[in-house]
Amino acid sequence: MRVLVTGANGFVGGHLLDLLARRGDEVTAVSREDIDICDPEAVEELVASTVPEQVYHLAAQASVALSFREPIRTFQVNVLGTVALLEAVRAHAPGARVLVASSADTYGRVGPDEIPVLEDTPLRPVSPYAASKVAQETVAFQFVRAHGMHVVCTRSFNAIGPGQSTAFALPSFAAQIVRGVAEGRELRLRVGNLGVERDFVDVRDVVQAQAMLLDADTAGRVFNVCSGVATRLRDALDQLIDVSGQEVSVEIDPILMRPADLPRMAGDNRKLCATVPWSATIPLSQSLRDLYEDALGRAERNDGE
Repeated sequence: MRVLVTGANGFVGGHLLDLLARRGDEVTAVSREDIDICDPEAVEELVASTVPEQVYHLAAQASVALSFREPIRTFQVNVLGTVALLEAVRAHAPGARVLVASSADTYGRVGPDEIPVLEDTPLRPVSPYAASKVAQETVAFQFVRAHGMHVVCTRSFNAIGPGQSTAFALPSFAAQIVRGVAEGRELRLRVGNLGVERDFVDVRDVVQAQAMLLDADTAGRVFNVCSGVATRLRDALDQLIDVSGQEVSVEIDPILMRPADLPRMAGDNRKLCATVPWSATIPLSQSLRDLYEDALGRAERNDGE
């Protein structure tokens, strides 16, 4: 199978490439260093030269914080970049199946009575990033309706696992513990709101869902990719501390508190599970062990440089 993956050097992209390699697919992997997804001519040349049978569109400006500082660039990458890619596929590989990776951020603020969130829950984006993802989905399905293309969208919840950026809470906690042990100092974590509950799903389960959905007859549909379980961040941190085997004190830092945080968020994955033979197979405990081992490995590599 000839497969094109955009955003291939990201957290999800790396795990997707591992999965596709195990399947034996012929993969063309590109990232922002290789191509400007907003350059229609470059994207057209890429698709024309590879003629993919499947396309995983993961390229995005994915930082919520950055989207507030750079909303125009966020929409350019996430919306116009998607248009450029779909136009190129329509012209040069019209039979290709395309997966557009959206986000659960599209749901925005949901009420307690709306959790777990279904795919038909109203979308109420609160950040430029989330709004751009809503627009991206609209664009994707316009190509399905107008041109008969096979495009499916996934809304992933809180993906977690090895390789994740320390810009996210749990990888950051793991890195802080590892660094503290290496420096031989008292382990003290400064944290924000640990009372929030989130739907953590292992990134390896996420990419498995993406592959299954793209292989299936899913054109014009959107799917939650989630565990369906809301876990309190404090409980996840306690598990991570247990994995480390260290004595760690936790201090709330008011500067890190975000009072606008949604208290509880979890998705409903029944539509996904009814469409393909998928389930969340990797428990949070395993994800946290692997995440911590990854933090140890990164520290060792950095020490060796």
